[in-house]
Amino acid sequence: MSLRLKTIIGIAIIEGFLLLALIMMSLNVFSSTLDNELVKYGTSTSNIFAATTQDAVIESDLATLESFAETVMKNPGMVYVRILDSEKDILVEMGDDRALSVTFKADRSLEEAKLDGVYDTFSDIREGDFFLGRVEIGIEASELNQVLADTRNKATIIAIIEIILVALFSFVLGTYLTRQILSLKAATERLVNGELGHEVEIKSSDEIGQLGNSFNVMSSKLKDAHKLLDEQKLYLEGVISNILDGIVVFDKEGIIHDANPAIRHIFGYQAEELIGENISIFLKDGLHKMNHQAYMENPIHMERVIKAKRELSAVKKDGSTVFIELSINQMDVASDDVKYVTIINDITRRKRDEIRLNEALEKANLASRAKSDFLATMSHEIRTPMNGIIGTADLLQTTPLDDEQKTYVETICGSGDALLTIINDILDYSKIEAGQLSLENVLFDLDKLVQGVVNLLKTRAVEKNISLSVDIERETLGAYHSDPGRLRQVLLNLVGNAIKFTHDGGVKIIVSQQGEGHLMFVVQDSGIGIPIENQDMVFDSFSQADGSITRKYGGTGLGLAICKKIVHLMGGEIGVHSIIGEGSRFWLSLPLVKQEKQCAPSSQRPIMQNRVNSASTKSLKVLVAEDNDVNKEIVRMYLEKLGHRHALVETGLEALNLVQQETFDLILMDMQMPVMDGVTATQEIRKLSMEAKDIPIVALTANAMQEDRDKCHDAGMDGFIPKPIKLKDLEEVLKAYV
Repeated sequence: MSLRLKTIIGIAIIEGFLLLALIMMSLNVFSSTLDNELVKYGTSTSNIFAATTQDAVIESDLATLESFAETVMKNPGMVYVRILDSEKDILVEMGDDRALSVTFKADRSLEEAKLDGVYDTFSDIREGDFFLGRVEIGIEASELNQVLADTRNKATIIAIIEIILVALFSFVLGTYLTRQILSLKAATERLVNGELGHEVEIKSSDEIGQLGNSFNVMSSKLKDAHKLLDEQKLYLEGVISNILDGIVVFDKEGIIHDANPAIRHIFGYQAEELIGENISIFLKDGLHKMNHQAYMENPIHMERVIKAKRELSAVKKDGSTVFIELSINQMDVASDDVKYVTIINDITRRKRDEIRLNEALEKANLASRAKSDFLATMSHEIRTPMNGIIGTADLLQTTPLDDEQKTYVETICGSGDALLTIINDILDYSKIEAGQLSLENVLFDLDKLVQGVVNLLKTRAVEKNISLSVDIERETLGAYHSDPGRLRQVLLNLVGNAIKFTHDGGVKIIVSQQGEGHLMFVVQDSGIGIPIENQDMVFDSFSQADGSITRKYGGTGLGLAICKKIVHLMGGEIGVHSIIGEGSRFWLSLPLVKQEKQCAPSSQRPIMQNRVNSASTKSLKVLVAEDNDVNKEIVRMYLEKLGHRHALVETGLEALNLVQQETFDLILMDMQMPVMDGVTATQEIRKLSMEAKDIPIVALTANAMQEDRDKCHDAGMDGFIPKPIKLKDLEEVLKAYV
C-alpha cells in the first residue's frame, strides 16, 4: 500500500469518524428537541384542555365537554381525546377508534411512541387537592419519527458525499505531498542500482525539501566513499596480486574462499581452481592431513598455531614436493563466520641452500677436524725427534767442548729453537683461524711480565751489541687481570723482531697509561725501518715488507699476524709507524684495569701446586713413563745431571703397577703410550686409596694443543711440559718439588 493511499484512507477514516460523531450528535440533539417539543406540546394541550373542561366536568355537562373535545381534535396531529370523571369513567371520547381501543399508557418520550405511532399523555382535573377527573389525549408521533428518519438519511448521504469529497481532496493533496517523496524513492532505487551521486530536484524548502537536500549530500558522499573504496580495492588487489608470497583465505572447516595469483607460482593451481577446495589439498600425505584436521577441529591447537610460523613440506598440483613457510592469522570480521588468512612463502630454494650449506659446513667441520688432527699428529711426530735433537744438544752444552765443537752445538740449539718457534707459530695460527684459541683471565704483575720479556731476550741484544731498555710509567705499575701468557707472547714477538732488524742503537719498551682502563705498549727500535706502502701488510699472514728480508733474516711471516689476532681477541688494537733507515715503532693498546689486590712475589707463586713437603736439599725419586727410547734416555740423563733418582717404564700400566709397589716424589707421564696411555694411567692412579694417589704428575708429551692440556688437567695431572724438553725447563719444574 502506497503512502498516498495510506494518507487518503487515513484522512477518510478520520473524517468519517468525526462526521459520524457529528451526525450522531446532531441527530440526538434533533431527536431530543423533537421529543421535548412533543412533550411540551402534549403537556400544554392537555393542561389547557383540563383547565377548560373543569367546570363542565364538575357539572357533568356532556354537551360542553363534547364541544370542547371537537375543538381540541381540530388541533394539528390530534389522534384522540378522552375525558374521565373522578371515578375514571369515560365522560367523552372522540378520535381514532383503534387508538381509543388500546389501553391508555402515558408515554414519556417520542421513542416510546414509536410502538403505536401515538404519543399518549394526560392531565388531571383538580380543584385544590380534590381529584375531579382526567383529560387523556393522543398526538400523532409517526410523522415526527418519519421526519427524524428522513433527517438521518439526508445526514448519511451528506456524510458519504463529504467523505468522497475529502478522499478526492486527500488524493490531490497526497499526490502533491508525495510527489517529492516518490522522487526520493526513485532516486533511492537508482542509488541502489549503482547510480551513486544521483541527486533529486529540490522544489521546496520544507521538511521534504530538507530531506531531499540531505539525500543529495548522502549520495555525493556515498559516491566519493565508493570511489575511494574502489581505489583502495584496486590498490590492495594490485598489492596482493604482486606479493610473491601466497595468500589463502579459508574458514574453520578448512574450505578455501579466496587466493591470490602467487599461489600459482608456488603450487601450480590457478586461484579459481582452489575456491571451495579444502586447505588440506596442499598437504603431502595422509598423516599430514590427519594432523591438519585435528588442528582444525581443536580450538586450542588452532589458537597455538595462529601467528606462529611453521615450516613443512607440501605437494604441488603436479605432485612434486615444495617446502613452504606459513603463518595463520584469524581475520577480524563482523560476522560470526570465522575466517583465517594464511601467508605462504616458498622456501624450497632456501631449504635446498640450507641443505647444501649444512653439507658444506659438515665438510668444513670434517676438514677442520682433519686439519686439527693432522696438526696435532704432525706436532707430535715433529716434536718427538726434535726432543732427541734439542735434548742431546742441550746435554752436549754441559760437557767440556772446544770452541769449534761449542759453535756446532750452539748452531744445533739455535736451529732447533728456530724450528720450534716456527712450529709453535703454525699451531697458534691454526688455532686462531679455527677459533679454538682461548684466553685466560688471571691476576699478574705488569712490571714482572715486562722484565721477564727483557730477561729472555737480553742475551740476543748483547750478542748484537745493541741496548735493550724499559720505560714503565709509575702510574701503570701494579696488578692486572688478563692473559699474561698471550701478552708475553706478543711482546716477545715484537721485541724479538726489533732486535732481529736492529744493528745499531737499541730497542726500547715503553708502557704508559692511555685513558681510563687502557694501557699503551710501544716497542721502539732504530732498525732498518719499513716502507710506508708496506706498513699495512706486515700484519698479514705469510707476509713481510720485503721478500729479501725472508732470505736475509728468515721467518715465516706469521709472527705479526698472530700478534694482531691475539691483540684483537684481547679487545685491543695494534699498529706500526716506521721510517726507512730510522727505525720502527710498533704499538698496541689493550683494555687493562689496575686491580687493588697486588700479586704475590714470584717465590710465593710456584709453577704448579706443591703436594710434597720436602727439604730444599732433598733428591727426588722420579718415575718416568715414556715409550720412546731416545726421549726416555734424554730425560734419564737430565735427571742424573740434576741429581735426582729415577725409575723408567714404557707403558701407563707399568707406571700404575709400580706406584703401588714403590714410593715416588714425582711422575713424569707421557700421554701416548702402548697398552695404557698417560691420561688413563693418571685417572687410575688418582683412584688409588693409598698415598700413591697424591703423587704429583706432570705431563711430558709432544701433544702441545690446548685440548691436550685440558685432557691432562681433567685427568688429574698437576703440570704440563711440552716436548722438546730443555734441561732448564725440567729443572724449573723439579725445583717446585724439592
